[in-house]
Amino acid sequence: MRKLIIIIFILFSFVVKSQMLFTSYYSGGVADTSFVPTDIDSCKLWLKADAGITKDGSNYVSKWEDQSGNGFDVAQSTGSKQPLWVANDKNGKPGISFDGGDCLFRVQSLTNQAEKFTIYSVWHTSTGQNARYPYNNMATSGSAANGFDIYISSTPALRNVVKSDISSKDIAYNHTINSDTVWIVRQEVNFSLAGNELKTYINGIMVAQGNCNGTNIATTAEFGVGGWNIAVNTYNFIGRINEIVAYKDVVSEANDVKIVNYLRTKYGY
Repeated sequence: MRKLIIIIFILFSFVVKSQMLFTSYYSGGVADTSFVPTDIDSCKLWLKADAGITKDGSNYVSKWEDQSGNGFDVAQSTGSKQPLWVANDKNGKPGISFDGGDCLFRVQSLTNQAEKFTIYSVWHTSTGQNARYPYNNMATSGSAANGFDIYISSTPALRNVVKSDISSKDIAYNHTINSDTVWIVRQEVNFSLAGNELKTYINGIMVAQGNCNGTNIATTAEFGVGGWNIAVNTYNFIGRINEIVAYKDVVSEANDVKIVNYLRTKYGY
């Protein structure tokens, strides 16, 4: 009986310490206030609503400039499809509001057949269910589309979708999505693994994983923020996007701590 009590105590202590460690990592308690996403060499894209915004007098956005130094800007020349810049969104930081008919895009794949990549996105939605794509990187060949996206379905579920050169995989995290929640979502794809592993993280915690056969993503894909440019009004996002950061590699645990801490501290999660 005494041994059983000791074992229970040890397990309880481990759980408590693990929770304290997580809280320390992801609550801003040990945040490096000097860190920015480009401190990690593999940064491919950095869009943030507090920089690089080209807008008109009514705050409609025609261009969102990449802050990574790689020039991967996204834009929209059609006025009726331009999203709205909002000065004071979550935690007093700006955001870009999409109404389901907007999209900023670039006619170029974000990954360029990369074996592995990691994307962080910060957003919230006013509709909760069926809010569609915060971002999308799909080829324009309809049913033969090849690429990846994060999709919010009407289940409600947050779906990590990857369609490779061979097959596709959709891993879902069933969870109620509401307008009060800031979502820090990490999408990870690693084709270099034997099982081609996909992972979805929310606020630093892995919530879903799966495998997808294949070797790469099509170079013919287009990258869209707020939806899919070739199918506006059908798949486009309803909500606000604050920041998107992409890396052309699988981010290490140590760097993930820095990125998530940076985003949580900035947006008050």
